[in-house]
Amino acid sequence: MSNKRFLWLDIIKIFACFNVIINHVAEPMMINHIATNTIDFYLCAIHNALSRVAVPLFLMVTGFLLLEKDYSFKDSLKKIIRIIIPLVIFSLIINYKWGESYSIKNFFKQPINEAYWYLYILIGLYIMIPILQKIVKVLKPQDYIYLFVICLVIPGIVEYLNIFNIEVSKHFTEVFFSPLIAYPMMGLYLKNLEKSKENKNIAWLLLICSSLIYASTFIMFYLKEGVVISAYKNGANVFVSLMSISSFYLFRYYFEGKKIKAANLITNISLTTFGIYLLHVLYTTKMINSSLILNVLNVSPILAVLLAELLLFIICGTIIYIVRKIPLVNKFL
Repeated sequence: MSNKRFLWLDIIKIFACFNVIINHVAEPMMINHIATNTIDFYLCAIHNALSRVAVPLFLMVTGFLLLEKDYSFKDSLKKIIRIIIPLVIFSLIINYKWGESYSIKNFFKQPINEAYWYLYILIGLYIMIPILQKIVKVLKPQDYIYLFVICLVIPGIVEYLNIFNIEVSKHFTEVFFSPLIAYPMMGLYLKNLEKSKENKNIAWLLLICSSLIYASTFIMFYLKEGVVISAYKNGANVFVSLMSISSFYLFRYYFEGKKIKAANLITNISLTTFGIYLLHVLYTTKMINSSLILNVLNVSPILAVLLAELLLFIICGTIIYIVRKIPLVNKFL
């Protein structure tokens, strides 16, 4: 199978990885360190809300790269092993450092840390890839639109109706594809979508409108409930899907085929994103509670949030870059 790199996909991976960091830093800092109804709170809440595109973008990158390849179940098994081995190792490290009571049984039951849920999803996706490849071979462009509506729009509307106490049975949507399966397929659709000014303008309109609606309702429900409600904790939200799909297209529109002077740097950072995803869990709380960040909090809470995110990304990235120099390690990180 070809290992051709797409620089603009590397840029998306870096952007998505940094948004994972934003999600896991901004939310606890917003809840525990920033007073509500302040400018810093609203800036942090918007910042946190918009980071939810991370997992959908990762899934669309996977669909873009794999769904048109000749991919066998044997290839899927290799991919799964390359995820399970580092996942087990980092789970054991967390278990040792945090004194968690964690066993092999627990490993299969749930991730040791909530942040690792995406890796469990990714294992399931790799199992599905050979079947999805056969499905996408017969899909027409309009079929992808239909898929988007039934897998992302309709379930999202049902969830919002339930939030507003207009109860609609979820049995209506139980037979639909999972939204998390729809994202890789949308990644393939966007791979073949024409690059045009019209599509670019539509993408910008969708991104701006969906971002405004999602961020404003995120804040509204947080102020009402005092917590981030479940509908805003996953990538299946209809507005997150619009934000993610439009972002993906815009990255492709502006960066595909373009010569970028920092290409080698971008590629090297992209290669560390999986490791950063695994490693940042160990240092997030330490970073948030570090004396540096707490001191900056007293001056500017939003600046403290941004600094914590940037430092966490740089530190974890540097560690993974160095560790990947060890033979065999780069095959798993």
